[in-house]
Amino acid sequence: MWNRASIEEGDHGEVHLNFEDFAMLAEVLTPKRLEILKTLRRSGPMNVQALSQAVERDYKNVLVDSAALEDAGLMQRDDLARLIAPWDVIVAHLRGTVLPRLSRVNSA
Repeated sequence: MWNRASIEEGDHGEVHLNFEDFAMLAEVLTPKRLEILKTLRRSGPMNVQALSQAVERDYKNVLVDSAALEDAGLMQRDDLARLIAPWDVIVAHLRGTVLPRLSRVNSA
């Protein structure tokens, strides 16, 4: 199980969510969860029932995905307890890993 992403306040009021690695990000931000965020950005705040209808998915599955997105800090609730996606853009920066250089051994 993953823990809530760490949150940092950046320049110009930006919020930065940090995940331990790509696998953790991919576990939290699945294609269906990304569709939930896009729908909220496009349609505005809504409750889980309306959201499940908007994305044409089962209520229980949307409830579980919404809870995971809230736990990760990717989604919030407004004063009326409706779900909101307060992000204009989600940007991922991945650190590369250096692979060992292989040397070819020539045999005569």
